[in-house]
Amino acid sequence: MMTKRIDKVRNYAYKMMNGDQTGHGFDHVQRVVNNSQKILQNETDNAELVLTAAYLHDVFDDKLTDEVAGRKADVRRQLIAFGYDTAEINEIFYIIEHMSFSANLEQHYALSIEGQIVQDADRLDALGALGIVRLFAFGGVYDYPMYDPNETQVSRTKTEYRKPRATINHYEERMNEVIKRFNTDTGKEFAQYRFAVAEFIQQFKAEWENKEL
Repeated sequence: MMTKRIDKVRNYAYKMMNGDQTGHGFDHVQRVVNNSQKILQNETDNAELVLTAAYLHDVFDDKLTDEVAGRKADVRRQLIAFGYDTAEINEIFYIIEHMSFSANLEQHYALSIEGQIVQDADRLDALGALGIVRLFAFGGVYDYPMYDPNETQVSRTKTEYRKPRATINHYEERMNEVIKRFNTDTGKEFAQYRFAVAEFIQQFKAEWENKEL
């Protein structure tokens, strides 16, 4: 589904996210959109709202920019210019501001079915081989270690979750928790395929500790 409004949103998201080196660039955004479209095939809801939120979901993420307020204002101006009404814009913002894994650690936010689809689509890209590669990209930019066999952190708050930490440890914690939190049946089905990459984690640890020989 590519309406004129969605096409404009896509172009705006490309301008804002292309070139990001932390694993949250436009390639990630487009995969989240593609995942959303796959889930939409089995859901009845507002597809245009879903795809708009999917394209914009990382534009003002506070782990990616220090200009959160400015970017939020710019997104709102752009959506008005693209023809979205106040109710649509408010729903898009609510989805984006309440869909992340870290935002739901201390309390669970109830999302509309549109929000649940975008949330599932984004979480799918955090799992599997792509999820691991994206985390290594993020860790490389911020100089995080690859692995710490002594780290046992279990995040209970957004602040804890956002602390610098070893990449494999971060992925393993997220993998074990995210897999429990999918909303849609389609999202759960796709997630099971990506959960199979857990074997890679075990192999990585064995090689790290020279236990595979």
